[in-house]
Amino acid sequence: VSPTENGTVYSCEVSNYAGMVESESVDLFVTGINSRVTNGLQVLYNFNEGSGSLIFDQSGNGEPQNLKIYKSNKIIWTPKALEIKDSSLINSEIPPSRLFNSIIDNNEFTIEAWINTKYISDTSESKIITFSNNAGNNFSLLQNADIFEIRVWTTETND
Repeated sequence: VSPTENGTVYSCEVSNYAGMVESESVDLFVTGINSRVTNGLQVLYNFNEGSGSLIFDQSGNGEPQNLKIYKSNKIIWTPKALEIKDSSLINSEIPPSRLFNSIIDNNEFTIEAWINTKYISDTSESKIITFSNNAGNNFSLLQNADIFEIRVWTTETND
């Protein structure tokens, strides 16, 4: 795929002995090397604050969805990264209504996370990211031993 194909519409066909199913069409967005997709971007955290107890939303999309670090003695700022030494709550300062509404309106979301683990948990389901709207989790990125998992809850799932 080349940058000249940006905006091209694609669909996926899956077939087996029982027949074929074609997905809905999707738009393809192509970015250059060392850049990221910005179409539909809702929040962006670069972790380049270097100090303090706030992580700033740098998406430039509406009211910033900044994150507050509780127990900031449990974290270490490094260049363009945040090292979490022990359990610490990092939570949005305002309800994430814009993000929630975007997920509901578009029926899709994408997470980009760069994670470097120093410790492999021997317990299950260490939460890395959890997004919820007070009615329950909508999605979570978890570490389960040496495996990373994404879990998505929808109107048709409850566990």
